[in-house]
Amino acid sequence: MSFLYTTRFHTRAFLAFTLFLFTYSSANAEWDFSGRQKARVNSRWTLSSWMEQKKTIASQNSWLSAHVNKVPVDGSFSFSQTPERLGMNFDFYMSWFGFRLAHEYPVTYYPGFSEYEIAGARSKADLQFRLIGDNIQNSTLVLRTGVGYDDVRGVNGFDASYFGFALEPELQIYLAHFVGVWGTWAYRFPARSANHSDLELSGNSWKAAAFLELGAIRTEVGYEQREWNFRTRASSTVNRQKLSNIFAAIKFFY
Repeated sequence: MSFLYTTRFHTRAFLAFTLFLFTYSSANAEWDFSGRQKARVNSRWTLSSWMEQKKTIASQNSWLSAHVNKVPVDGSFSFSQTPERLGMNFDFYMSWFGFRLAHEYPVTYYPGFSEYEIAGARSKADLQFRLIGDNIQNSTLVLRTGVGYDDVRGVNGFDASYFGFALEPELQIYLAHFVGVWGTWAYRFPARSANHSDLELSGNSWKAAAFLELGAIRTEVGYEQREWNFRTRASSTVNRQKLSNIFAAIKFFY
């Protein structure tokens, strides 16, 4: 009897002590059961959540592959030809940043027949920023800004050398793996003549072309149009000149 009485006493004491601890903890601590349950649910590993996470990671990898350059250094060298001019371009990129050097010079000139300023050479040096696209042989959006030198010949009263800044965005789209189109528009900020400070040149131009690619070689056919505005500082009268041409080009990538 004494053993049974002792066992019952210990059991009651244990239950009383447990009830006391629970009551004391409830009175002195904040028990947020809904918050605890939410935390457990959020930290729970399930097959469905793992599949969703895997899909999200795959989407992020696709975005990174489309916007991060896998080829840190790339560029091209090209020759272009109009009926009267020959041009050369050199492009270089280090990831999204690069530069372009361009030069044009006349190969034929017929006074009274050739377009204006055809007798002069043109040179440009641009910084270029690749805003969209991971390499030069992909659909891209590029912004260029730099300085240009134009030796104008054939415009009465404005034959001189001009040096000034320009801004040029360019969009290139691949319609298929080996064929695409590109277009560019350039704005020439007002520039004074290097040897006649009273003369000023400004204007804009655009080009559009379709291309066919075979590996690292591209052939292009396109159309270009340029509008230049000449004026003197002493007069508000503008001498507006337009030039348009069909051109062909070949480009080599590296």
